[in-house]
Amino acid sequence: MDSHFIVQEHPGSDFYAIHLTEDSPYPGVRFIYGTVSIKEDPNLGFATLSFSYNINDPGEYEHDLLKDDEDFNNYLGELLTHIIEQGTIERAERDTDTRT
Repeated sequence: MDSHFIVQEHPGSDFYAIHLTEDSPYPGVRFIYGTVSIKEDPNLGFATLSFSYNINDPGEYEHDLLKDDEDFNNYLGELLTHIIEQGTIERAERDTDTRT
């Protein structure tokens, strides 16, 4: 999924935007993730990822249709999961390399 997005500075904001590339199912869309939370259910043995987002540029798509599209929302969830997992792996590798 690394080829599906580019992280870009967002002018006038402290947040970075995610720009979806031609490799993604929604090329040209640019958005910013908002609040992210992970809720664990120890009884059931799984966690639920919740997030909000703001579409800055819908590309060739209709903004309101994207917001209501279940496939688009699921894709953004999968992408966020990937970004979190990659960040966790990279941090673990970096922390391991710096210990003496």
